[in-house]
Amino acid sequence: MIQRLMTFVLFAGAASVASAQTPPPAMKDPLADKVLVVYNTRYPESVDVADYYISQRQIPASNRCPIDAPSGDGWYAFGSAAAYKQAVKTPIQNCLNAVGADKILYIVFTYLTPDKVFDDAAYPMYAARAIDSLVADVWSVNDSSLTINPYSTSEQSADNVYIPFVSLEQFRAANPADRIYSVWRLDARTAAQAKALIDKAMTVEAYGITGRGCFDRRYADPLGTDTSYEAGDWDIQRAADFVQSAGFPVTLDTNPAEFNADNRCDGAAFYGGWYSYDFYNDAFTWTTGAMGWHLDSLSLWSPRDSTSWGGGAIERGITVTTGAVSEPYLGLIPHLDSFFKDVLEGANVGDAMLRHTEALNWMIVNVGDPLYRPFRAAVPAPAPAPPPPPPPPQTVPAVSIATPYTSSSYPTASNISFSGNASDTTDGNISATLVWTSSLQGQLGTGASFSKALSAGTHTITAKATDTAGLTGSAQVTVTVGSSQSPGPSLSARAYKVKGAQRVDLTWSGFASGSVDVYRNGRKVITTPNDGAQTDAINAKGGGSYSYKACEAGSTSCSPAVSVTF
Repeated sequence: MIQRLMTFVLFAGAASVASAQTPPPAMKDPLADKVLVVYNTRYPESVDVADYYISQRQIPASNRCPIDAPSGDGWYAFGSAAAYKQAVKTPIQNCLNAVGADKILYIVFTYLTPDKVFDDAAYPMYAARAIDSLVADVWSVNDSSLTINPYSTSEQSADNVYIPFVSLEQFRAANPADRIYSVWRLDARTAAQAKALIDKAMTVEAYGITGRGCFDRRYADPLGTDTSYEAGDWDIQRAADFVQSAGFPVTLDTNPAEFNADNRCDGAAFYGGWYSYDFYNDAFTWTTGAMGWHLDSLSLWSPRDSTSWGGGAIERGITVTTGAVSEPYLGLIPHLDSFFKDVLEGANVGDAMLRHTEALNWMIVNVGDPLYRPFRAAVPAPAPAPPPPPPPPQTVPAVSIATPYTSSSYPTASNISFSGNASDTTDGNISATLVWTSSLQGQLGTGASFSKALSAGTHTITAKATDTAGLTGSAQVTVTVGSSQSPGPSLSARAYKVKGAQRVDLTWSGFASGSVDVYRNGRKVITTPNDGAQTDAINAKGGGSYSYKACEAGSTSCSPAVSVTF
């Protein structure tokens, strides 16, 4: 089972930032000669974005690489691997040979170039692959197999052990046989948005980056070992530590819920968190030069599709992001902590991202300008920078209820545990101000936690917090009291398809264990935390029927079976 993945954003605050609409004149980056720019001759907009990038970064005109791709998006039918080799791989190899394959370090696809292939025969394990990841190892004879990135490093986040940074140029000079490339794309829903990725990067290089860091862990303290799901939380925790040590304000959220309308992340310059399958949670505003990504499956199906997390973030102004076109393993998503550590210490994003991406010929797409180096020495501005933007308006406290769970049921006279959390952008942790009320009994108690028995009936439980400015925030759950024993386990299933691939959303209740075993057609497919929900990505196409049941982990206490049919 693919592990659920995470999202991560950092924010920085130093110098004020000029408008990204008109980047200032810039000194030529010494690495500009080492960039190959790939564009699609079938689309004038693709050529226009390529010309703009070459002009702004002063890349040699000889580093242009035209391809004639039959589609601006990827190919999804059988045989697309052969089409990729003919229309993309071979032309790029020819361009590299013409300009010097050992000279080039970065390959940049522009707007309306294909981004993925789908071919079951060539890629039997996971059919969808990112063209960008294939091109990173473009000289590989067999590009149907995942390959280990020789430039990547293996850090120990929990022990805070990190290998010193080595640039891609230094690595390639010391290892000439490893001809791999950092592959990026200047791509978005429109050509103007694609060009803005360049403008925002160069503006920050001139004037500096402002903002804050937001990190969204899944688990509360203390964190466990640096394995399984907790490995992602360790990446997020260390990234937050690095950003805070660099002098930027940081918000670290350890609640299971993501940032949302009641707990926003405005003024974000750096981010990381999880988990929203093929969905962008619009809880952010991004500062010029912002970097961040969401660790989840299908997080960047296409830079031109704003429903996925990466596409939505690009649409709303992020400058650098990365994501997967299908369902990668958690460990094969680029590592947030190492990336931000190297960037904060002066690396460009092209080197930092590739160094902390473990696999090539896989599913990862990077969006942005690989030469973007937000912590290089600032270029003198032609005019004084405008004043910094005003601080975001004061927001209401964010309140969450940990227990009881919503829609839970209790026997009469049960002693029910109430616990919650309240935080405020100004006052910090204000859980002590929580006031708990019931729609049937009135006020129940105050503070972060207490226990109390409720009268029979269905109660709407409200937890409300008030900050020093008098602003209030609240959260609600419903509980039912009245049965002499807890109801048995129950399971429901919803079948649907994503890009033709079968998915089933499962929801359950009534289990007391910490983990739940999920069975499909009598075969256990996963043991997962008892959080009430799981998506089974079957990935088969066409029709089919499946029977599901859920059981307390390691036991025979199970829900009734439910069936779905495609």
